[in-house]
Amino acid sequence: MLRSITKLMMLTAMLAMLLPLTASAATPATSQPAMALPQGHPQLPAGHPQMPASNAAVPSGHPQMPAGHPVVGGEQSSVPAVPFSASIAIKATQGTQDAKAPAGNAVRVEFYVQNKIVKTINGKLDEHGVHIVEKVQLDGPAQALVTLTHAHVPYRAMTQMMSAKQPDQMVRLNIFETTTQNPGWQMNMRHIMVQRIPQGLVVKEMISITTPGDRTWLGSPMSELIDNVPADARATLVIPISNTASEIVLGKGLKGDQIKVVGHRIVDGLPLLPGTIQVQVSYLIPVIEGKALIQIIVPTDIKHLMVFTPDDGSTITVHGLKVGESMKAGPQMVRMFSASKIVAGQKISLDFVGLPDATQANAAGPQSSAGDACCDLEHDKQANTDATADATKAAKPDHTAKMIAGIGVGILSVAVGMVFVVKGPQTGKPNNKNQG
Repeated sequence: MLRSITKLMMLTAMLAMLLPLTASAATPATSQPAMALPQGHPQLPAGHPQMPASNAAVPSGHPQMPAGHPVVGGEQSSVPAVPFSASIAIKATQGTQDAKAPAGNAVRVEFYVQNKIVKTINGKLDEHGVHIVEKVQLDGPAQALVTLTHAHVPYRAMTQMMSAKQPDQMVRLNIFETTTQNPGWQMNMRHIMVQRIPQGLVVKEMISITTPGDRTWLGSPMSELIDNVPADARATLVIPISNTASEIVLGKGLKGDQIKVVGHRIVDGLPLLPGTIQVQVSYLIPVIEGKALIQIIVPTDIKHLMVFTPDDGSTITVHGLKVGESMKAGPQMVRMFSASKIVAGQKISLDFVGLPDATQANAAGPQSSAGDACCDLEHDKQANTDATADATKAAKPDHTAKMIAGIGVGILSVAVGMVFVVKGPQTGKPNNKNQG
């Protein structure tokens, strides 16, 4: 009886919180919480849309998390390790219009402490699409990863940090029916940051991807892209990068054994949910006799594109980009290039001439400022070793890979509150040529 009363009270409280969302449950939200820009990313121009929240890092083997979720069992909590009894109320909502409400779906709840699973509980949704996990004994602060499977697709969400002071959590999951028809995903924003190191140009891309509709896309046959793959293997996102790139390192949103680098294409084998996600990738562009070429391949429409490069006296001839202001950003000068409403297949490139020798002043920058990112990079590169074999045959020393991943931390440090103003092509600047 006590269990029934407890479940009824938790369900009533949860339904009261969910009531305002019921009317729009069939239409998946495409807007996401604004993301705090990574350290080193220049401030966005006035009026530029905010970058959506990025995907959370998840334990090895887990596909990408929904945008905006915290790191699983992440940073060590400052809350004292006091034993407590945890409870989680889970509510699943159907996000596909006119589809049957979820009921009876398998649910798995994994409790994490500092990225280690300490307890796993399995269950099923009831007829109301609800599952309640009660009185889970934990020795100290923990987070729980909730996985709900629908139509063979896993949907995941994280709780906040749980402790003796906050032992009860509510988790809401939107699930969708599936489709094999390409929904027409687009890049809302594609931000590219370039930094000079002794081995060449490090390029880091941050891409915001939006998938319209109200169904989860299972993808197209992967055999159309890759030889010798299982007949049932499918691919959703295919992101080509510059043909001149090497040392490809997959970042946030592109981790897992179903995501591969084939030649100069990133191929994602995970189902693609409606909504917005952010992915990151870094790579190395060679510099030969002061020359380098960065090609920006456009596989789908892009609403906003921005490229940031150091203003080091080199000449950059751009195709398909507008030249913005050259300005002081922290300790160095930077140049910005931009474009809007780019259509799939459009040719965009930056052709560098006269790049300075980077073995002296610039060499220490990314290397010394990479900081904690170096450790993450070594893990990322090891995880990508098999998948990126074709793209990294000419392997560089480990410190090169560290600098490539660390570029998001060390590149283009900018004073707080700095605003970039986007302008058209600058004909009066001899080191910036626009041939777009």
